[in-house]
This record gives sequence, structure tokens and C-alpha cells, in this order.
Amino acid sequence: MGFRLFLDMVPIASLLLIFAFLTVLPYRKEPAAQSLIYFIGLVFFLLLASSGELLAPAGTATLLFAKLEYIPYLYIPVVWLSFCLRYTGWITYTNGKILIVAVVAPALAFLIVITNEWHGLLWQKIVYLESDGLSILRPVHGPLFWLYLVYSWSFNAFGTVLVIRSFFSGQRLYYRQSMWILAGSIIPGITNLLNVASIMPGIAKDFTPIGFALSAVCFLAGIYIHRLLWIGVLHHQDDMHSLTSRLRKHPTSNFQDNLSRLTGCGNRWCCREIVIIYS
Repeated sequence: MGFRLFLDMVPIASLLLIFAFLTVLPYRKEPAAQSLIYFIGLVFFLLLASSGELLAPAGTATLLFAKLEYIPYLYIPVVWLSFCLRYTGWITYTNGKILIVAVVAPALAFLIVITNEWHGLLWQKIVYLESDGLSILRPVHGPLFWLYLVYSWSFNAFGTVLVIRSFFSGQRLYYRQSMWILAGSIIPGITNLLNVASIMPGIAKDFTPIGFALSAVCFLAGIYIHRLLWIGVLHHQDDMHSLTSRLRKHPTSNFQDNLSRLTGCGNRWCCREIVIIYS
């Protein structure tokens, strides 16, 4: 049923998340890095809760851990969209009202999860699958579960569209970075689809937490390996001409200052390896 395989993969995924966290932590003042840190924390919590679901005796304890998994499941779409908005430069500051909604709305949704026994809107029937002393919750889904899927993957799709837009509108500046981000957005979708559609016979365990862990590594590769924590998409051709002119007339260090002022990026080193290439 994939139970042991999942548990074997959890330590590796956890080490990757710890490495990603320690790598990005020094850049926590950067907008995209902040979102990535939250993402890593949520995925780590998800791995722990999902492992607890497997290891706990079938019954109340398994149900508890299955409910706890919905804390990261509800917040990850918000953090993912925040990461994409900050990564692409659409948001460069925190709006207090939006932040409150982003925190409170998933918390209210979690109340529905923990009170499912009263209404059955998330899980209409509780079923446990057991194998070799391990167990998971395999419920009959209610209408709110499908609503959750729409919410989750709508946020994922919108964030992915923003990254794709930056891929094509960035004048080839950010191809490698955006490819890593796109790969990270696709992996959890694949693992979640395999679980929901029961495409792989004999695999009952949901490997979406592992998919999210791999996503975090891809996101890290996109914004750290390529030395770019903020891509600030340039929307106007005039800006491209201006940047090209400054690159030709000024030393690299001065150009980085100019680019930072033009795009609003407060960190000079994020512009270090930018090369402007016209299509």
C-alpha cells in the first residue's frame, strides 16, 4: 500500500527541507524568501502529521493526525500564491488586511475539519486501511473536500500562471529560474492526482507531502542557485532599453544600483547575474 515506502522517504525529505531552510534563512528579509520559509515550515509539519497518521493506532489517533494534516493543506495554497506574487514582483510589500484574510480564512476552514463528526461535509464516512501495523484514513469524501480541491488548485494554477507569464515576458532573463519554479508547482499536482484518482493500484498512501518537499527544493534551486530572490518582471520595452543603456555606460556595481532603484528591489546582489537578451 506504499506505507513503508512513504516512511522510508520521510527522513530524506525532512533533511532536504532542513537544508533548504538553513540555506534560505540568511535571506529572510527578501519577500520571496519569507514566503519560502513559511512554505518549508508548513511542508515539514505536513510530513510529521502524515507520518503520525501512519504510525498511530487505527482509530481516534489516526483521525486526529489526518485532521492536523489539513492545517498545512489549507495554508500551503496561500503561501504558494504569496511566493509567486513576490517572486514575480507583483507584490513588494505586505498588506495588513490581505494578511489577516490569508491567516483567518484557512483557520475558519480548519474548524470545519475538526467538527466533521457533526456535519460530515468533509468526510461522509470514516474508513481505515491497515497494513503491517500501519494505518491511514481512507474516507468517503463529502462536498467540502471537492470544494477544497478547487480552492487549493485554483491558487496553485493562478500562481503558476504568474510564473509562466514571467517566463515569457522576462526577455529570457529568468528562463532557468522559472523552469525550477514551474517544476516545483507541478510535482505536488501529480502526486495529488495519483492519490485522488487512485491511478496506481496498490498505492493507497497519499504521497503529496513528499511532492511538496520536492517542490521546496525546486523553489530553492530557482531562487538561490541562480542567485535571484526577486525577479521583478519588467513590463515595458522602454525599461529594457533603459537598463541596456545603463549596462553599457556604467560599471557593473553601479548598474546593480541603478537596476535596484528602477525595479524597486532593495538588494543589490540579486541583480548580480542578470544578462539582458533580446528575442
